[in-house]
Amino acid sequence: MQISAISPFRYLLSLFFFLSVISACQREAGTGSGLPIDNPTPVTIGMRGIVVDDQNQPVAGAAVKCGTATTTTDRYGIFSFAGISVPGNNAYIQVEKAGYFTGHRSFVPVSKRVHPVRVQLQPKIIVGTVDAATGGQVALTSGATVQLPANAVVNAAGTLYTGPVQVSATWINPQATNLPDIMVGDLRGITTDGTERGLMTYGMLGVELTGASGKALQLAAGKKAKLQFPLPF
Repeated sequence: MQISAISPFRYLLSLFFFLSVISACQREAGTGSGLPIDNPTPVTIGMRGIVVDDQNQPVAGAAVKCGTATTTTDRYGIFSFAGISVPGNNAYIQVEKAGYFTGHRSFVPVSKRVHPVRVQLQPKIIVGTVDAATGGQVALTSGATVQLPANAVVNAAGTLYTGPVQVSATWINPQATNLPDIMVGDLRGITTDGTERGLMTYGMLGVELTGASGKALQLAAGKKAKLQFPLPF
C-alpha cells in the first residue's frame, strides 16, 4: 500500500520536505497539553546531546543551533548548551553537517533542567536525476518516488533553471525503532481552534534538489511535486 502527496516547494529544499508532507501523513492520536505549541513565554534550560550518523557513529564538527545559541559537536559527537532561553512549550534545535540532511529536534522544555538530546543524521544520497525541462520521476529502493513537473525548477534567486536536477531523498519508516532520533519535530500539532494535539505518523519523505554544480534548487511558486511512499502496516 502507498500514500501519495502533492506539495508545493515554496522554500529551499535544504530542509526536509516533512513540513509540507506531514499533514497528509499523520492523524490525531490523542490530546496534548491544551496549550498553544508556540507559547512565547521563555524558560531557561540547559542541554547536553549527541549527534550520530545512520550507523550510530558520532558525527564530529556538526553545527548545532538552538534559537540564537550555536555550537559544534566534538570528536565524540557531543554538544551542550547552558543557560539558554527557549519558548516555554517548544524548544527546537537544528543540526547541519555536509553530506547529511539537516537534522531537527523539538521537545517541551522544563525550566532549569538540563535536557538530554539525541539526533541521528541521515546521509544525503542522490537517488536519481531529472531533466528540468521535461520533468520526471526518481525512485528509492524503499518503493518511494518523487515526481517533478516540467519547467518548474528555479534557483535560489527564483530564476528558471534548465539542466539536470539531482534528487536526494530519504524515506523515514514510521515503524523505525529510532524514529524519535531521525524525524522532524516531536509529533505535535495544532488544531484550527489553537489546541495542541498529539499525532501519529504514517511515514515521512525527505527531499533535496541540487543543480549540476551542487547549488540548491527549488520548485517555482505555484508548482507542485508528487511524492509517494509505502505504508508498512
